[in-house]
Amino acid sequence: REAEEKQRREAEEKQRREAEEKQRREAEEKQRQEAEEKQRREAEEKQRREAEEKQRREAEEKQRREAEEKQRREVQEKQRREAEKEEAAKVIAEQPQEAPQHEEEEQQEEAKQEPKEEPEEQEEEP
Repeated sequence: REAEEKQRREAEEKQRREAEEKQRREAEEKQRQEAEEKQRREAEEKQRREAEEKQRREAEEKQRREAEEKQRREVQEKQRREAEKEEAAKVIAEQPQEAPQHEEEEQQEEAKQEPKEEPEEQEEEP
């Protein structure tokens, strides 16, 4: 009878140890999975932030290039207008001084703005 009792106690102890071991393994597995999931989420978040940062930098770079290009075009346009003014002033200076200077300038401005007339019409006018 004592032998049966001892055997029963040993079987219960073995069963208890096996249950504890199973529980420990399951807890470790759960912990491992949670750690992997956390790592995966952190990697995704890092990737998302990096993508946003890259997009932001690219947008800033595009904006900077567009601003530089606009400024370059404005400078070119200003230089072109200055060259046209200088050329017009040179043409005026080379013309015989019949009319007062400001009238000639006005005539030149009008000539620039009006479409070119037929040469024969210009000849008819005194």
